Parts: sequence; C-alpha cells; structure tokens
Amino acid sequence: MTTQPATEPATADDADAAKNVIRTLLDSVDAGDFDTALATIDPACHVRVPQALPWGGVTEGLEDFLALLVLMADKFKVDILSYELWGSGDTPIARIQNNWTAKHTGRTTHMQVVEIYKVRDGKIVDIDVYYQDPDILQAMAAEEA
Repeated sequence: MTTQPATEPATADDADAAKNVIRTLLDSVDAGDFDTALATIDPACHVRVPQALPWGGVTEGLEDFLALLVLMADKFKVDILSYELWGSGDTPIARIQNNWTAKHTGRTTHMQVVEIYKVRDGKIVDIDVYYQDPDILQAMAAEEA
C-alpha cells in the first residue's frame, strides 16, 4: 500500500499570493500588455475554453496561450469593466464583467465570464473558462460587416 505525502494546508497568505497573480494577469490583458500577462503563465499551462468560440478548445503552454489572446484580440475589443476574486489556497476564481465589441461590425455586448485558476509557485498552471453565453460571441464573430 502506498501513501500520499503530507502537504501543508493552504494559508490566507497563499490565497492572497494566488489572487495577486490573477490580478496581474487580468490587469495586463485589459491593458493589452501581453508580455506581462505571459509572465504569469506556467510554460505547461492548460486552458479550456468553450468550443463554440473561434479561440475555443484546449491550449497548452505559452505559445498556445498567446495565440488564444491574439485571436481573441483580432476579433474583439474586450474591455474588462470589473472583476471579483475569491477562492482559497491555490485555486482562485474570477467573475469578470466585460464589454465585447466585434471589430468588424462594431456590435457590442456585455458578457460575464467566470474563470477558475490553479496557481503553483507563482504561475498559473490551469484555467477553466466559462462564458455566460458563448453562442452570442460566436455569432458576433461570424457576422459580416
């Protein structure tokens, strides 16, 4: 029989540190500072985004994460209006209020996005992304100008 090694319980300081990583990511993405955003991402990070979106699917690593950001920025101007962070230990959760404007039509919609993160050693190693209504964004991306 094998046993799992004991791990130290997460502390409030761990949760604050993990949330600070997410603040850095969100604030830098909102500012269009992809270099700072990428500095928060672990080289082997996995990101899962709804398949309905042009940038949907599973990405792995910095190159894929940057490609996701570039594709999203090519289709939409995204303004982060506000966000809330909560969670404990190394698993922060963000509820983000965004305005999405399709670059080719100018059509705008408000969309809430929830992201669940896993942070290890000061880097994001995993992100699950949940859009309030990904079909609206997919339709806006497909519309003709």
